[in-house]
Amino acid sequence: LDHITPLITMFFLLMYAGINLSCFFLGLLKSPGFRPTFRYFHWFQSLIGFLWCLALVGLVVSPTTVIGVVVLFTFLYLCTKRQKATKNWGDVGNALRYAIATTALRALAGSTTSDFHAKNWRPQVLTVVDSDDCGNPTNLAVLGLASQLKTGSGGIHMVTSILKGKGMDYVATCELCGNSKTLLEHHLEYYGMSDCFAQTAATTSNISEAIWSAVLHSGLGPMSPNTVLLSYPKPSDITTRRSMGANLNSSRINNRKDDFIQTIQGISNLKKAIILFRGLPSYPALNNEKNNNDSIDVWWVVHDGGLLLLLPYILAKHSVFAKTKLRLFAVTTSITENPDRLREAVIEHLSRVRITATVQVVDLSDTTIAEDMREMDVTVPTNRLGSSNGVDLLQDGNTQHLTVGEVFSTEAYEVPYHAVMEDLEMGNASSEDENDWHAVSTPKKSQLPQKAKPTARRASAASPSTFHAPTNKSEEQDNQERLRTAQSFNQALKHYSLGASLVVTNMPLIRTDKGADDFFNYVDTMCDRIPNVVLVRGSGVEVITTYV
Repeated sequence: LDHITPLITMFFLLMYAGINLSCFFLGLLKSPGFRPTFRYFHWFQSLIGFLWCLALVGLVVSPTTVIGVVVLFTFLYLCTKRQKATKNWGDVGNALRYAIATTALRALAGSTTSDFHAKNWRPQVLTVVDSDDCGNPTNLAVLGLASQLKTGSGGIHMVTSILKGKGMDYVATCELCGNSKTLLEHHLEYYGMSDCFAQTAATTSNISEAIWSAVLHSGLGPMSPNTVLLSYPKPSDITTRRSMGANLNSSRINNRKDDFIQTIQGISNLKKAIILFRGLPSYPALNNEKNNNDSIDVWWVVHDGGLLLLLPYILAKHSVFAKTKLRLFAVTTSITENPDRLREAVIEHLSRVRITATVQVVDLSDTTIAEDMREMDVTVPTNRLGSSNGVDLLQDGNTQHLTVGEVFSTEAYEVPYHAVMEDLEMGNASSEDENDWHAVSTPKKSQLPQKAKPTARRASAASPSTFHAPTNKSEEQDNQERLRTAQSFNQALKHYSLGASLVVTNMPLIRTDKGADDFFNYVDTMCDRIPNVVLVRGSGVEVITTYV
């Protein structure tokens, strides 16, 4: 009995210590469910009782016994966790985590996601998953990309799915949303995103309005999404399944296209970054999926706050791309830009922001790629020529609508630069070390669709300039020129990036003076035969910095 008594006493003291600790946290956190009957209770009393019990344990038993009991308790705790018991006893740890989260949120009250400094910025992604009429999630490759962004960034990730049909005032609609959410959560668990926040809703209006509402109301304060990830619609997604007459079908197809374009425009107006994923179902998203390609190719046309650099860097941290290298293709958009100086400046910038990538310069100055990727009227800051490789401009100005050449090319040719055209067969084979590239051109002009010489962007880079889109062209000429540009860009992509795991580039500008077909035709032509493409449009916020 003398040998058993100290051990039993210690168990009782530890039990009382645990009760006092729980009462201490519940009293301190002011949990409404904790209602002690002792009129003069205060959480400080429980703290004293907890410390007193621990002190008595040290006095009653030997240190060896204490260590043995601690090991035993740890073993029992791990066994209980491993069994995943479903019994919910109201763990005080949930109240503690809730209190910590609410305290941190209150400290951030009044701030938004745009208030974060560039060195603290990270994508907080709202992923929009498509679903069919029965609530089954479709186009699940976008979840693979979302899981890779989550692994590399560590930000808050939210997933939503919108069902088109009757309103939430119907019981059947609520049940359908509940079942759809359950299916969505199973897919999230499969892609390693079980700690994400998922929600499914139904709407009787346009899908675009429901997505805008999700963007506005998801999250809380600075924990709201700053980036929206959508899947590029497949032809089967925008064609109606019902055969109800050619005219009606054509009208429904156009409505779905217009709805998608309105969705993108609304998200952009809300100052959120947009990621548009045009990928195959076979996109390598998980560790057990084989990735036969060895590069992530970034085609940098418009600087756009540096988001085009940050996203591939985050994706490359995922284990799927562990052996994948980053290749950056800086695109010259003006015939007066110096490709040698541009390449040197981009390499120095990558060194400053601590991103490892090989750099090549591709000449697309004989196309309208610049005005197709940015706002129509852009003023080039006067301080860009006086800056050191664009560093001052990156820190003091907004680069959302500036091309890479306007940001980094600090020296320009007084006469138009004409790149030396090399045979397609030489291509990558002639460059054993990609760092030895100075100016890489697109395929020969005879192999590209011919077009009229550009009439814009010929202002000398030695003085400030404002680019205005040409106004003396007919609509048909403008459409043909845009199509030639998309074809030229596509040939460059196929020449250099056909075997890449992923191609990341700027999202073409949605022209408000043209219909939805213009955007879809441009993207489909530009990305033809390129398996996986990510189109990016920034929010106007600088997201990458040279600060350590």
